[in-house]
Amino acid sequence: MEQPKGKADGVDFGRFAVSSLFILGRQNPLRLALIRLIENKWFDRFVLLVILVNVAFMAAFDPLDIPEVNPISEKRQTLDTADFFFSVFFAVECVIKIVALGFVFEKRTYLRDPWNVLDFVVVLLGVIDLIPSLSISSVLVLRAFRVLRPLRAISRFDELRFLVVLLVAPRSPWSYPLASVYSLPR
Repeated sequence: MEQPKGKADGVDFGRFAVSSLFILGRQNPLRLALIRLIENKWFDRFVLLVILVNVAFMAAFDPLDIPEVNPISEKRQTLDTADFFFSVFFAVECVIKIVALGFVFEKRTYLRDPWNVLDFVVVLLGVIDLIPSLSISSVLVLRAFRVLRPLRAISRFDELRFLVVLLVAPRSPWSYPLASVYSLPR
């Protein structure tokens, strides 16, 4: 039986959508477990650690180290393997949050938070980058968007979110609407 508001099993239902993906209600054991997981401070800390390690690997990437120039590059192969695991990790994190929060159709769902929209776009581009049938030029264009991955860390800290909004505000005609939306607390 659904509980419209209040707490049960340590979960504050008022903060979450009634259903997730039109299937999982607030009392669903899988959804409750995933909500507990994303609410755990160690989950966020682990994701931040993975983002920082990803940034270190991206800093080691050499854009001139391509298979056509150097077909047997251990460094590139290691970085490509690491990038695959980072993309999969971030995709799994995204799926966990979508199942826990719901996707988009209710209030307080995953894509109703503007910072999660940024996260989703970055993850989606990373997953598209994994498709093997893409041409080399399109893969290089998609890989350029990997630099947005560190921005995912900003969404975890309200102070950084506010600072980014302040830095963007004076430079863009869209700054005032962005400032009002992106500086809202989560």
